[in-house]
Amino acid sequence: MASYNKISQKASDWVSVNTLSSVTVGDAFTIQNNNTEVVLVSEGITKPTLTADNYLKLYSAEYAGLSLVNVTSGSGQIWVRPASLGDQIELSIQG
Repeated sequence: MASYNKISQKASDWVSVNTLSSVTVGDAFTIQNNNTEVVLVSEGITKPTLTADNYLKLYSAEYAGLSLVNVTSGSGQIWVRPASLGDQIELSIQG
């Protein structure tokens, strides 16, 4: 893994991990949830709707193995949002 970035912001909608972390779409990288709140993760060309149900739940670090996701090479844009809209997102991005 080449670099390490952190994302820390409140979110009331889906935000692009690629844009916030400067990781190129299609590159492999790892996302780790550093917060106690659940974060939803989705892949797609366009931002998902708030009611989208095709996402992965990223739990807090206290749940071993459930707090990180490996995004594989060739994946589309990665979007995240807090499970409870308006909560803080605290992510580590390594890619």
